[in-house]
Amino acid sequence: MRTTPNKGAAVRRSWDRLQELLVELKTGDTITLGSVTTATGLESESVEVVLRGLTRAGLFEQRNDTTYVRDTLLKPLTDREIA
Repeated sequence: MRTTPNKGAAVRRSWDRLQELLVELKTGDTITLGSVTTATGLESESVEVVLRGLTRAGLFEQRNDTTYVRDTLLKPLTDREIA
């Protein structure tokens, strides 16, 4: 099934809003699945996939089923990682 041009543009805007929201977050900022879904208009399942992927990449810490905290990119190395 093809999307209409207007629907396709709306979906692109939703993904753009998600990207903008994520880029603006600072270390320690907290977001919830519901707040991101509301702000972007994306399906909660899509937002959850993105947030879990970013958590696996080390950019977020998941506090509970729906709450994520922005983590830092620069973490000190442990003795184990140095060896």
